[in-house]
Amino acid sequence: MLLGGGPYERLLALVLGFAAGGLSIACVIHDDRHRLQTALGTAAVETHRLNQRIEELEDAAWELRESDERHASILHALGDVVIRRDMEENVIYANPVAGSLFWPEQSPRPGENWSCRWPRRRRICSAPKRLASSVTFCWTLAKGHAGFPVSM
Repeated sequence: MLLGGGPYERLLALVLGFAAGGLSIACVIHDDRHRLQTALGTAAVETHRLNQRIEELEDAAWELRESDERHASILHALGDVVIRRDMEENVIYANPVAGSLFWPEQSPRPGENWSCRWPRRRRICSAPKRLASSVTFCWTLAKGHAGFPVSM
C-alpha cells in the first residue's frame, strides 16, 4: 500500500502505522501502571503489617524494661548477697549488699572476672549489723567454691 498506491493511501497507511505503534505503547504504559499500583498496594499492606509488628515489639520491650526495673529494685532491697556470674565467672550482677560484704578491692563488679578463692576447708562467718543478733550466716568453703548458707 505504501509503495503502490495513491498519495492518500500512502498517507492512510502511514497514519495507521503510527496509530498502531501509539496504541501498543499505550497498552504497555497501562500494563506498567497496573503492575506499579498492584506493587504499591502490596507494599502498603506489608508496611502496615510491619508497623503493627514494630509497635508490638516496642510494647514488649517496654514491658521487659519495667520487669527488669522491678526485679532490680527487689534485688537491691533484698538484704541478701546476690552475685550472678556467667560460665567464665564474669560478674553479671552484684547487689549493694555483696559490695558491702567484701573489702573494696575484692568487691565483685559487673563485667569483671570474680571467683571465691579461699584456702581449703576454711570457715567464714559474718553477722551483719542489720541482721538479728541470733542469726549468723556461715559458709563452709572447700576447693574455692562456697557451700550453702547455714543459719545458726
